[in-house]
Amino acid sequence: MHRRYRQILITFFICICTCLACADAHAAGRSFTVQLGAFSTRESARKHHVFLGKGLPAEYKAGVRIEKTSNYYVVRLGKSLTYPAAATILKKIKPVVKDAFIMKQPAAREVATPVNKALEDAHHNNAKTKKRPERPRSEPQKRPEYIDLPEVDSSMASFLEEKDYRKAVKFIEKAISQSPREPALYSWYGSSLIASNRPYQALQQFRKAAELAPRKPEYQNGIGYSYVYITIDAARQSIEAFRKVLLLDPDNVDALEGLGAIYASVGEKRQASNVYRKLAEKDKDAAKRLHALMSHGLGLGEND
Repeated sequence: MHRRYRQILITFFICICTCLACADAHAAGRSFTVQLGAFSTRESARKHHVFLGKGLPAEYKAGVRIEKTSNYYVVRLGKSLTYPAAATILKKIKPVVKDAFIMKQPAAREVATPVNKALEDAHHNNAKTKKRPERPRSEPQKRPEYIDLPEVDSSMASFLEEKDYRKAVKFIEKAISQSPREPALYSWYGSSLIASNRPYQALQQFRKAAELAPRKPEYQNGIGYSYVYITIDAARQSIEAFRKVLLLDPDNVDALEGLGAIYASVGEKRQASNVYRKLAEKDKDAAKRLHALMSHGLGLGEND
């Protein structure tokens, strides 16, 4: 039995040696590669491709490629390697690519250039997509547009007749923005502002019209009427102020004299006379001054 058992062991050893020899012979006739990753999309494989270019030892960067299989995009290193060469590469890159492994060189179509070229392409693409700071551009000056003045006259007259002052102001402001050197537009602007009880703003617009066309009398008239309405507005505010004083102090002489003077200056003779009678009972000197104002006016005539 002992002799038979030894014969069996010898036979088994011979078989093992034969298999190893066959395996070496088989390996010697094949090519190998190191697979570094498999991805479902080409973009994912490309990103891994570029990443490896930054981490792999310099001598292996040029050997990395992307290949297309039936279902995946795979990143591989080395082409037509012997098994010992593939094993040496795997040992050196394991610290960077822990999932790498050796496999037989399959038939596949290469779809990417080596990593060095991929890095250049990535840098080139980034340079393209990176926005450069734009130089400040000066806006082209707008040329005044042609304004149909007869149409403006017709529209503004219609707006003011209908007392649609808001629409009138909006219309004429747009016209001025299109033709800021046309004096007639400022005149219409002033008229619409006076009609809407804004004489102070109207005065500014008539002044602009007069500056652009100083020899046009209608624009000077606009300035004058603006002051008239400003005076009327100021008189109205003065009357309200004096009335408030007299509500608090009915015998206040200064308020009575001031109220009578305002009435006289705006032609309200009946109101001025009523104030004069009350004032005469309280202060004869103040009443005398008011009477002179009622008889001779403000005395604003030109000196000879």
